[in-house]
Order: sequence, then C-alpha cells, then structure tokens
Amino acid sequence: MRISDNMIFAQASQASGAARDRVQQLVDENSTGLKLEHPWDNPGGVAPLVAHRLNATRLDAMSSTAAAASDDLTATDNALGGLTNVLARARELATQMSNSTYSADDRAAAANEVQGLFKDALGYLNTQSGNRYIFAGYKDDQPPFNDAGTYQGDN
Repeated sequence: MRISDNMIFAQASQASGAARDRVQQLVDENSTGLKLEHPWDNPGGVAPLVAHRLNATRLDAMSSTAAAASDDLTATDNALGGLTNVLARARELATQMSNSTYSADDRAAAANEVQGLFKDALGYLNTQSGNRYIFAGYKDDQPPFNDAGTYQGDN
C-alpha cells in the first residue's frame, strides 16, 4: 500500500484537531474550575456530584431544623423558668397574707402585686420564638392567652 502525502496530511490534520480540542478542554477546566461542565460530558462522573449535592441539601435542612428547635427550646426554658419564679412569689404572698397579723392595706398591696404577677405570667405564657407563640399549639400565629387569662389556642 502506498502512503501518499495527502494521507499523511489528513492524519496529521486529524491529530492536530484532536490535540487542539483536548487543549481547549483543559483550558476550560482550568479557567472555570469545573471538570464537568455538562452532565453529558461524563454521566458516570455526574452521579456522585448529584448525590453529594442532595446530601448537602439534606444536611442544610437538618441543620436549620435543629437550630430552630434549639431556639424554641431555649425560649420555652426561659418562659417556664420565669413562670416558676412568678408562681413561687405568688405562693410566698399567699402564705404570708394568710397570717392574721397583716392589715387590710398590706393585703391590698399584696393583691396589687399578685395582679402584676398575673400579667407577668401571661407574658411568659404568650412567649414567642421567631414569629410563633410557643404555647399556642397549632394556632401559633396568635397569642394563646388573652388579658383575662383565657386560653385561646387549639383544643
């Protein structure tokens, strides 16, 4: 078989074109930092990337859920701690005022303090975490207790 100049030129041209395409591919990878620009570049190489992206999304969702739960628990703990203090003070006043040595004026002052404690208790029971009322059940977009102390949350 005779090898003509035309065959040599065609083979060199083809090899040169393939080398040029490979250089362009490497330049693109280097400039963008992406080895896979399109899924069809390497379908087998895309699957781990998609799985990684799904795992990252799932972990982000779990992280934000855990942070929201932590915020809710902190708000709940603070509200219940404040409510415990209010109830302890109300108990002290009730015990103290049951003694016959206190006058009507003393009892009236204690009654005023109890009214203030009641308002404080309502404030703790109407605590919000973010834009939700934490003790309102499913109706967490409105305060669970009104000014009279009546529960308005879900059943």
